Amino acid sequence: MGGAMDGGSSGARSVARGALAAAVIVAASALTGGSAMANDRSTEVVCVDRSTGAWRASMTFSSIDVHDGHPVVVTFGSAVATLAAPGAHGSVTLSQGAGGDRASATWSWSIARNGVVEQGGSARFTRPAGCEGTPATQPPATQPPETEPPATVPPATQPPSAPLPPAPAPPGRGQPDVPVSVPTPPPTTDRAGPLPSTGLPAVPFVTAAVAAVGLGVLARRWARRRADQLIGD
Repeated sequence: MGGAMDGGSSGARSVARGALAAAVIVAASALTGGSAMANDRSTEVVCVDRSTGAWRASMTFSSIDVHDGHPVVVTFGSAVATLAAPGAHGSVTLSQGAGGDRASATWSWSIARNGVVEQGGSARFTRPAGCEGTPATQPPATQPPETEPPATVPPATQPPSAPLPPAPAPPGRGQPDVPVSVPTPPPTTDRAGPLPSTGLPAVPFVTAAVAAVGLGVLARRWARRRADQLIGD
């Protein structure tokens, strides 16, 4: 009997200790607002622009237990969301974008309550197939238009100048005498018609004219010879 009573007392004390520990845990959870760990997380990667290769990665946090007065802060990369509405099914979706020059990217995530991170990690994402982007085509280089040389105007041709007449040579002994043309009187015929009557005979006038011409020729020859003599002296 004594042994049975000792065993029962020991078991009762163990149950009491367990109940006390459970009560402490419940009280501590109530003070901190409970656990904020998400039961579900899912990811999605979509192509945003096939021409540039831009894409986006999203992470959805669901089944987050949120207590009154103890908001939960969720982060994914640079995106941040705060859950403040009480409930056991809090959820939020956060996204991060990547340019066409990034084939893959890694972003960190976390779930925190009262400034304490309760769960966190990182996830690597790869650009979806078919979202590589089309390379930019360079336009063909345009050749500058060919410039034609300006048309050359032929030089104006001047008519050939007429040769100048030779300068007259000064008279001298070395120069040949220029023959003097003496007008010859018109031939007379023995059967000339009768001259018109002028009241004076015509023979003396003809004789005087011939004599004057002869004297003129002689005077010109004498003057030329005199000039040659003067130049020679």
